[in-house]
Amino acid sequence: MQQIKEAILHAWGTAWDHGDVDAFDRVLHPQYRRESTRSKRETDAAALKRDVLDIRAAFPDLVTTIDHVVFDEDQ
Repeated sequence: MQQIKEAILHAWGTAWDHGDVDAFDRVLHPQYRRESTRSKRETDAAALKRDVLDIRAAFPDLVTTIDHVVFDEDQ
């Protein structure tokens, strides 16, 4: 499980803090989908990458911090 956690942290930092959004390809399932609770809008990996790049374009010196990683060990 530690390897999974490290891979997630590395991909997040590489994408959000350095703009290399292709780092998500190493940790996201090819059929990745995220559904907004409020709007029910579905987002795929390509949309996630565009969102990150759009935010980074507005805030090029953005640096993120991850306090906790939570995942289901049974999955």
